[in-house]
Amino acid sequence: MSLLEVDTLSIEVHGAPVLRNVSLTINAAEIGGVVGESGAGKSMLGKAILGVLPRDARITHGAIRLDGQDLLSLSARHRRKLQSRTTAFIPQDPLTALNPCRTIGAQLAEVLPPTPRAHRLAEVIRWLDAVRIPSAAKVAKSFPHELSGGMRQRALIAAAFASHPRLVIADEPTTALDATVQKDVLRLIRELQQDTGVGLMFVTHDLCVVAKICQSVTVMHGGRIIEQAPCDQIITAPRHAYTRALLAATPRHDETGRGLEPIPPALLEQLITEAGTGNG
Repeated sequence: MSLLEVDTLSIEVHGAPVLRNVSLTINAAEIGGVVGESGAGKSMLGKAILGVLPRDARITHGAIRLDGQDLLSLSARHRRKLQSRTTAFIPQDPLTALNPCRTIGAQLAEVLPPTPRAHRLAEVIRWLDAVRIPSAAKVAKSFPHELSGGMRQRALIAAAFASHPRLVIADEPTTALDATVQKDVLRLIRELQQDTGVGLMFVTHDLCVVAKICQSVTVMHGGRIIEQAPCDQIITAPRHAYTRALLAATPRHDETGRGLEPIPPALLEQLITEAGTGNG
């Protein structure tokens, strides 16, 4: 059985469709990428799975199943209880995600099982060590503004995996990091995912990131799924013109002499037309 199944999910905001019959599957111990430009619907999909849609958003059709349980059939209280035990989130901006008035250690301790204080502190330090934060005991007593962006993101990654989830949703967790730190954070996420066997949905606009970390890829545009395939196929033999255009617009370290090609306006107009008519 799949860990996460999104089945023909449609969402409207003020009557305007923002997700259109979106379906995807992520298995346990798999990293599934969801990729597309800004406005493609990636983050809205993640919010729907987490149960944190904006108040003006309304699910009009579909199902979201976690370990076979339809989350949309549960009451808000039961869904929160279930997902607090099974689902974790790595956000895009660690500075705004962390409470500036509490230490890193206190915030990480919140996701740990209730245990004596000394044991919790030891677990906090163990998880900070696990994400390769130097001087973990000192960092545990630090406030978010005292850390670099990379260290803050590592602390949030530690918090996500320390809760022992079944599913982790990472919403562009490397966007605010420089290239060197990004590479290390991607490697860290991959290693923790392999060690724990969780399923992970990795939301990004960057196909280079997808190629480094994901086994399967869902390409989105305008709230629709354009293409789904194993990562190797998406990168080497994409079927849809939009996926090929995204690849052409993505910088590649192995093709330094190649200029980037913008996505053709005619293709974007075609996609908008197809979305309006329900085709494609």
